[in-house]
Amino acid sequence: MRTQITAALVMLLAGAGQPAQSQEGRTSKGGLRFTLDGRGADVVLIHAFQMDLREWDDMAAHLDGKRRVLRYDVRGHGRSDAIDPLPSSVEDLRSLLDELGISRATLVGCSMGSTIALDFALTYPNRVERLILLSPGIPGIKATASFDWMQPIIAAVKAKDPNGAAALWWESPLVAGLRGMPNAARYRSIILDNARIWTIPRPPPPLQPAAGQRLKDVGVPVIVAAGELDRSGSIENARAVADGVRRGTYIGVPNAGHMLSIERAELVSGWIQKH
Repeated sequence: MRTQITAALVMLLAGAGQPAQSQEGRTSKGGLRFTLDGRGADVVLIHAFQMDLREWDDMAAHLDGKRRVLRYDVRGHGRSDAIDPLPSSVEDLRSLLDELGISRATLVGCSMGSTIALDFALTYPNRVERLILLSPGIPGIKATASFDWMQPIIAAVKAKDPNGAAALWWESPLVAGLRGMPNAARYRSIILDNARIWTIPRPPPPLQPAAGQRLKDVGVPVIVAAGELDRSGSIENARAVADGVRRGTYIGVPNAGHMLSIERAELVSGWIQKH
């Protein structure tokens, strides 16, 4: 059980220019559910823990007609297959890009998605145009945040109550910014739909050495952003990444929390479109 909880924490803290026909709701050969829409430079959106590709609905709307946008359910989330043990998140993404003929893209990740994006850039640097990392929690970087709020969630997992764990996640500080939004019910539904993540016993294999120890190896431009109301350690992580990579920019977002992909979708879409 300790391994299962550690897996959840690790996942939490972890053809450009060509037109594309919509591939809404397709499943890859490897079992990853994805959407691919639009035209222009390729952008890959990687969601946070306990979410799925619907996290990016607002962002995709802002990018409609301006970029070719790939969204997918990280394995174990949404409608992607779950395998025990989970394969490498980096290799899952590489396989998906290979299948779709995407040779190079801008990667945008939120929370867990930032970890996947950064790990991918370290593993396959020639396939990444830029990185935009939102609310990161990067293995190998120390932060001082408390996760005492996880204790009731851990208790629910131990009691084999994944639905209860998901409901408690909705009440957690990480998604506080979503609870006051007009579409709060929709976001709550996404979280509850992803309760099965608490039943997966082992995390995907981590990158070794951890990304936080290899930041100087990242040569592409990196925007790293954190909401100024976020108390999860993301601010410390974001500053460390921006300072550690070769071409990093830190952006503190006023009056915003952890889920910048939703809370500030229009702002982030503007960063994507600047290049």
